[in-house]
Amino acid sequence: MRRPSESSSSLQTLSLLKLGGLGALGVLAFTALTALAPLSEADLLDPTVAQTIAIGDGGAAWTTTRGGPTRAGVAQMLPLLPMRKSTMLAPAPIVSSFGGPLVTANGGVIVVINKGGSSAGTELYLDELPLEGGKPRAETRIGDTIAASPILLASGVRVVVTQRGHALGIEGSGTVRFDTDLAPTNKSVAKVGLAPLPGGGFSVALTDEIVELDGAGTIVDRVRISLSPTALSVRENGEVLGVTVSGDLYAWRAGRALHLIGTFGEKNAASTGVFTGVAVCPDGPILDGVTNPLPGQRKERAICALQLAQIVEQIDLATGARRALLAKPLLPFHTLPAVGLGGDLAIGSAGATVVGLAITGMDIGPFDVPGSVSALGLFKDAGVITIPTGGNDISPLVDPSGAVLFGGSEGLAIAQPSGSAVTLGRCSGEVVGVASVAPGKVVVACRDGRIDVYVDTVVAPPKPSATPSTPTSTPTSAPTLPITGGDAGP
Repeated sequence: MRRPSESSSSLQTLSLLKLGGLGALGVLAFTALTALAPLSEADLLDPTVAQTIAIGDGGAAWTTTRGGPTRAGVAQMLPLLPMRKSTMLAPAPIVSSFGGPLVTANGGVIVVINKGGSSAGTELYLDELPLEGGKPRAETRIGDTIAASPILLASGVRVVVTQRGHALGIEGSGTVRFDTDLAPTNKSVAKVGLAPLPGGGFSVALTDEIVELDGAGTIVDRVRISLSPTALSVRENGEVLGVTVSGDLYAWRAGRALHLIGTFGEKNAASTGVFTGVAVCPDGPILDGVTNPLPGQRKERAICALQLAQIVEQIDLATGARRALLAKPLLPFHTLPAVGLGGDLAIGSAGATVVGLAITGMDIGPFDVPGSVSALGLFKDAGVITIPTGGNDISPLVDPSGAVLFGGSEGLAIAQPSGSAVTLGRCSGEVVGVASVAPGKVVVACRDGRIDVYVDTVVAPPKPSATPSTPTSTPTSAPTLPITGGDAGP
């Protein structure tokens, strides 16, 4: 793969600030004399009513299907030698499009299952299972097809949005806390953007507007805009970002004016797809960096994969400047990009392969899943061929060292910065999603209801004493032989 000529100097390394909801950021609860003012007003506080507001992510390990509100796929340290530790079985198949998984602060795995026996999803339930196995902790009937993957709020409330335009807030016990009609004038919404906010509420992007709600499900404000896709990413300051069909990147939060930050892609038919209706950024933006960077930290940026033009671009959120990061891949880009804490970028390509750009400026990959039919090998040997897509390539995860979890129906693998790749495991059918829940610990949800937990078999050496008698060493790279966790012991 070739990096575009306009690439500037390599980005600075980010300090280990937890992005994307990873780690225990904690919950700050405080009592303020607050209530809701009329819509679209900057002052949303009423000094007559006391409320408790939860801020942060509640300590949850995986609050959205991409880890957190930045959608960046930020993983904790991925296993060097993965082994399947345990397997759970959901009571019914997991919904493939919006099934999860999420992981709670107390070790629960949340998935959406379908007991209706139909792919149309006529009898959906939100289930929480214990991470280490056992019967479901809670189960709630949703009663309608959902329009987005569920999310976790700072309070621990789970939120789902149905295709009838209702936002449901569900307690950890399974009790429905609120049922808010988001769009009374619309009959249905096929797909929405849904994102938790740092203040404890959440935002929903409908077909032609964005709605912000508080943690109790009360609508705070809304703004008219048509996004394509409806995917939302969230900044540290609570602003949500979305992209229009032509690539315009907008930011908004309750009580503030909608404003344009920049534009992805060149303003011509070939890159924007305006004549064909193809969205410039078909999977929406992801976010990386911090709003007010200290020395050594990266500035806040939005990243988008322009799949029609086969370019990955970034927009500096402070200046609106656009810059290309990746271009001319060996195989077409197929997934959402991911960026780790260290700044390493990865994106899935056709045939369950992965490529990327390390923070050092070196290429990542291309890698394919060890033991699978190699799309890379076929491409090199046969020239022009039909690449198997499978339709189930997952968006990668990237850890602080630059290791990348990637794959699809052909299997899942972890590629290490050393250049080696090891097999993580394989679902018997579709992979619904993956979650990085702790250092060396990964959860994989499969369409057939199986949920596997993988751990690292590499044990970190003990810390050296003041007068060590024997030097110790730490493995620096994964072995080149694939290690399949499917039949490993507990």
